[in-house]
Amino acid sequence: MEERDEMSRHAVVLFFVLSGYLITYLLMIEKEKFDKIDIRNFYKRRILRIWPLYYVSIILALLVVPFNTFGHDVQFNLEGITLYALFIPNFALMAGYMIPSIAPLWSVGVEEQFYAVWPIFINHFKSIIGFLLLFLFSYVGLKVCLLLTGNVWSKFSINLNFFSYDTMAIGGIAAWLYHKGHKILKILYHPTVQVTCWAFFGISCIAGPLEVHYIINKEVYSIAFAVIILNTSTNPRSLITLKNRWFDFMGKLSYGMYVLHPFVILLVSIPLKHIVPLIPGKPFQFLLIIAFVYPITILAATISYKYFELKFLRLKEQYAKIPSTQSAVETIEPLPIALKELRQL
Repeated sequence: MEERDEMSRHAVVLFFVLSGYLITYLLMIEKEKFDKIDIRNFYKRRILRIWPLYYVSIILALLVVPFNTFGHDVQFNLEGITLYALFIPNFALMAGYMIPSIAPLWSVGVEEQFYAVWPIFINHFKSIIGFLLLFLFSYVGLKVCLLLTGNVWSKFSINLNFFSYDTMAIGGIAAWLYHKGHKILKILYHPTVQVTCWAFFGISCIAGPLEVHYIINKEVYSIAFAVIILNTSTNPRSLITLKNRWFDFMGKLSYGMYVLHPFVILLVSIPLKHIVPLIPGKPFQFLLIIAFVYPITILAATISYKYFELKFLRLKEQYAKIPSTQSAVETIEPLPIALKELRQL
C-alpha cells in the first residue's frame, strides 16, 4: 500500500511536467508571434479554467466532511479552509490540515502558484532556456543544501516536494527543446530512449517506485515523463500514440475527475461499508469498489464538464491569442488533441 501511495505521488509529477510543458510552449509561441505575452488575459484564462470547479469543491467539502467514513482524524478548521481558498493548499498539508475530500487540490494550488509568475518570467527573460536551467539547478541546489545542513533543515527539504516547481521547469525545458527544434531531440526520439523511459515508468507502476535518492527522485521521474510527453506529442515515429477518441474524451474530463473523485469515494463508501464486508476475498472487494467508484466518477465529471465547466471554457477562449483547445489544432504546431485536452489549457 505504501508503494502504491508513493507511486501515486510520482504520477502527479506527470501532470506537473505536462503543465509546465504546455504552458511554456504556448507562452513562447505567443511571445514569438506578438512580441510579448498578454499577462492579464493569461490570468483571466487561468481563472476561468481552474477557479469555478476549485471553489465548488471547497464548498462541497464543507458539506461532505461531516459524512467522512475514514475515521475521526479530519482536521476541519478555518485555518485549513482559508489556506485552500487562497490557493496555497500545499501550505495546509505542510501544517497538517488534512481534509480528505479536497486534499488532492494541493497540486492544483501548486500549478496556480506557478502560473502566477511564469508568464512574467517568460516575458522578461531574453534567454528562456538560460532562465529555466538556472531555476532548475537553483531549486535542486537548495534541496541539497538543506539536506546537508542537518536534520531540521532536511525535513524542510522534504516539504519542498509540496511545491514541485522544478518538475514544471523540466516540462518547460522540454517545450523549449521542441520549439527550437534542438538537435538533442534526435537522441530523445530514439527508440532506445523511448523504450527505456516507458520501461522505467511501467516497472515503477507494477513493482513500485524505482528510488534514486529522495532529494532527486522527482527530477528523475520528471525527465522520464518529459521524454514520454515529447515523443507522444511531437515525434511522428513515436512507439506509442495517445491520439484516439477515448483519450480525447477522458482528457476533457480529467480536471473534473481529479477534483470530484475524492467526493465520490467518500459518498460511495457510506453504503459500501455495509456491503463490502459481505464479499469474500479482498480482490473481489476491491473489484466491487472499483465497479462503483470509477463509473460514478466519470459520470460526475461528464456532468460537470458539460453543464458547468464548458460554459467557462467557451468564455476563456475569448481571451486566448494562441488557442489551446481542439479547434485550434491546425493554427499552431501539431500537439496531439489528447495531450492538449488533457489539461484544457
